[in-house]
Amino acid sequence: MDMIELIRKLISFPSYVNGGTNERQVGEFIFDYLQRLGTLHVKKQPVGDDRFNVIAHDGYPPRLMFCCHMDTVPPSGTWQHDPFAGQVEGDRLYGLGACDMKGGTAGLLHALRSFQETQGLFLLFDVDEEYYFNGMLKFLDEYDVRPNFAVFPEPGLKIGNGHRGLVEVSLQVRGKTAHAARPELGKNAILGVSRAVEYLLEALEAYQHPSLGKTACNLAWLKGGIDQGEGEIGCRANKIPDLTEAVLDIRPARAELRAQTVLDLLAGHLAANGFQMAEAKAALDFGSLYVPPERLGQFEEIVRCVLGCVEYDDISKGGYGEGQLLNERLGTDCVYFGPGPKEMAHQVDEYVSIKELEQAAEVYTRLIEQVCSH
Repeated sequence: MDMIELIRKLISFPSYVNGGTNERQVGEFIFDYLQRLGTLHVKKQPVGDDRFNVIAHDGYPPRLMFCCHMDTVPPSGTWQHDPFAGQVEGDRLYGLGACDMKGGTAGLLHALRSFQETQGLFLLFDVDEEYYFNGMLKFLDEYDVRPNFAVFPEPGLKIGNGHRGLVEVSLQVRGKTAHAARPELGKNAILGVSRAVEYLLEALEAYQHPSLGKTACNLAWLKGGIDQGEGEIGCRANKIPDLTEAVLDIRPARAELRAQTVLDLLAGHLAANGFQMAEAKAALDFGSLYVPPERLGQFEEIVRCVLGCVEYDDISKGGYGEGQLLNERLGTDCVYFGPGPKEMAHQVDEYVSIKELEQAAEVYTRLIEQVCSH
């Protein structure tokens, strides 16, 4: 099976999580493929809900790790190409997950065929990366491997040496109701939250990074009104709203900024202005990642040999990735590097460049050869 057949096979398995659909079929294919190679120890790691990670290694202390997520986002919009057919037009191969990240996965699987034996190679094909990272979290709960270097074959064909974090918090704030004609007797909970978020935006200006840029904050959801009991919020235009709920998405540029700091900043401002933060929780609480380029000399040289040049991604604008979890837990230097235009991830008529697919596979082959062949 050549590389084009590989990626088309991976694309043919719907692996988004929606009702009866998940990563199981693509996981079974990868598991069988690795077993047939016969060069690695391969196992399935149950994650729950009939989902599993695929883990493979050569039995030596890990030096190099590849991490490929098997899931995709659900298809959306009107595709001009069959999202599960892997149609080829010129240099482009179309399909759901073509660049994010079944292209990179195919490149890695193809590269493995060049080796009869390795020393220190560790592979993780995990579930749930596009959702809540349950596959990676399960892996880290059960494995304490500590490779020196890890590659995540995400699209871009530029070295991604970091990204901002991901914090999602929700809160419920109580004020005091009063007649709308006498607002000075009440505490408007909607205004209280709005002003607390404005205060938070100013406070987050202190959390900047030379390469990761500014910390971003999005007030994603806001609902307020009159507390009607049992979690119900009603609308009465002639009464001051005394209950508000909000959800915020924060992208920390500094590793020390986490959910508790955000909640403490909000709670302090609210309390100082006569409001009570009745409930607060963090749905997501992940820090930022930054690997200095001076630590990536060997990888840079391989990329330069294959591509003719080295480019670094603009890490101040990208989303969160699982490399941060691996780096925080295991101390591993992590980079993102894979085929396909980054801007096509999650888009209608997603595609990967066949030339870039071949280049990425060559980079992976040379990296394995240099790190794990002696």
